Amino acid sequence: MRRQIACVAALVAFGTALAGGGVAVADSAGRSGEVATKGPFKCEEWGRYGVTDRRTAVHVGMSAGSKVVGHIAKGERVRAYYRCTNSSGSIWYEITGDIEDSPRFIWSGNV
Repeated sequence: MRRQIACVAALVAFGTALAGGGVAVADSAGRSGEVATKGPFKCEEWGRYGVTDRRTAVHVGMSAGSKVVGHIAKGERVRAYYRCTNSSGSIWYEITGDIEDSPRFIWSGNV
């Protein structure tokens, strides 16, 4: 039951509006599902599922220093709508499917 409550709380947190900048904002769809983004990173449509291998922080941006808005429990199935690479080459997954308005990211090393 506690796990279900934690999952619901995390999903509610995903729906909140962003308060800051520095996150992916799509300009337009490119060829083969690639999304051109503002900033030094690129995202492509991904649409795959994975399972978290540890408690995973959900961020508003594609860096460990970005604001954390929730957590996903270990062993949860997560859909990655977009696969994004930031300027340092780290891969992050966008998990809400809303790359334009209020994206939420998890680091690929936790899936």
